[in-house]
Amino acid sequence: MGDARVYFIGGPVPLPDVAVLTDKTGRFTLSAPTTGAYTIQCAAEGFATATVTVDVTSTQDMQVVIRLKK
Repeated sequence: MGDARVYFIGGPVPLPDVAVLTDKTGRFTLSAPTTGAYTIQCAAEGFATATVTVDVTSTQDMQVVIRLKK
């Protein structure tokens, strides 16, 4: 799903208020400034907002799946 808004709502350090939009295949990229647990939300019109927690353990790319429900 394209144009869903994805953003951090919590983490181990203060985070700027930054959001990214998913591309037409639903992919997105957020950069975590350091290792630790981050809470991410995803919102799209017509869907319930989804929240996931991700544990970032290295500087390597991670794949996170967020499923939105109607």
